[in-house]
Amino acid sequence: MKLLSFFQQLFSSRKTSTGNPSPQAAEPAHPYLLPGKVSWSVWPKGFASARDLLDQEVAYARHHRLRVIVYSHAAWCPGSAIFKQLRDHPEVAAAFSRVHLVEVGDQDLHQLSTLEMRSPSIPTFFAVDAQGNYSGQSITGAVWGPDVPETIGPAMTKWVASLG
Repeated sequence: MKLLSFFQQLFSSRKTSTGNPSPQAAEPAHPYLLPGKVSWSVWPKGFASARDLLDQEVAYARHHRLRVIVYSHAAWCPGSAIFKQLRDHPEVAAAFSRVHLVEVGDQDLHQLSTLEMRSPSIPTFFAVDAQGNYSGQSITGAVWGPDVPETIGPAMTKWVASLG
């Protein structure tokens, strides 16, 4: 019963990349993985346990055969704002077709350090393994150069592919 309650709560709190609540998932399909849309969740501000939240995200991703990547950003960062605007652009979304992005804002970056994730710059993307641990692989927005889909998409596609 606890597992059922966990998934009901997890699915009901999901949002689409447009920020709207996602529909409830009655079948084992991804509740908001639409063609050309990136699977995305936003951690609430001031959350208590990064480990508990990441474990929930990993369970969700495993259920939908997605890889978890934690995306750290800041509201003041132009690169973060542009990435958020472009994430559903076909070239960018293609890089994340089998990924569940977990967004963590700058006010909670200290929480990521409890998971050994430290942002050298903003934005930073951290790969998470199937057990919910930081894999040691990360990438920053600096690798793609200009903040346009034609540079973000290929850079992220190459990095995600390198994760295995």
